[in-house]
Amino acid sequence: MPDSLTRKRLLRKTAETEVRLALSRRHIARQREIISWQQENGLDAELSLQLLSTFLSVHQSLEHNYGILQEKLAALSESQMLDLM
Repeated sequence: MPDSLTRKRLLRKTAETEVRLALSRRHIARQREIISWQQENGLDAELSLQLLSTFLSVHQSLEHNYGILQEKLAALSESQMLDLM
């Protein structure tokens, strides 16, 4: 049975991942702005598009990890509730 220290670690890791997701969303939005500006001004946006693709890949990985963390927290919470009964 996971102890309170495990729960605290999961909560901390979940909070850290939430912050990373927020930062990732900002990076993606900024990169899209840069690409739009480059295209509007007739500049080659190929490198920026490659960078955006990398950002999106990292973001998907973060979302996946965040989902796993939330599942672990939900399972932990359920098992702790069963122990209380």
